[in-house]
Amino acid sequence: LKVTSTVGALTGSTNGDVWEPNDLFSQASSISLDADINGALSSKNDVDIFSIILTQSGLLDIEFTPPSGSLSDAFFIEILNKDLYTLDTFETGSLVNRVVNIEESGEYYIRINAGSYSGGNYVLKASKKLSETIVGNEKEDNDQFFSANKFCKTV
Repeated sequence: LKVTSTVGALTGSTNGDVWEPNDLFSQASSISLDADINGALSSKNDVDIFSIILTQSGLLDIEFTPPSGSLSDAFFIEILNKDLYTLDTFETGSLVNRVVNIEESGEYYIRINAGSYSGGNYVLKASKKLSETIVGNEKEDNDQFFSANKFCKTV
């Protein structure tokens, strides 16, 4: 799935959100690993896009904390590679950690959309996790579908 979008180009007031404007990939706010990012969506049509540079492959841990009292589908979050292909998506209204397998160094994007918008500030944190080789090419954490080890059959 390749994403091209101008959603959020015309949004409500974003006064007080130091990350704005960041509604388009060309406006993505650069963030650092392990930093708590306090953001807010100003309306149901607002979008926040963050970029992060990763210098090596491995596991990227995305921690998202929505405002308290958010509905279960309050936020829709996507993790995309430099070519804007979606690596993972999830919908949440509660604290969530998602681990994404990053296969190569480069720029990656985290896009936050309003689901059932409820207002308030969220906290986003991206951290690099060490992957440990167990046997052959198996790497941990791989106990969920989204963190499964990829392999190809050789003939």
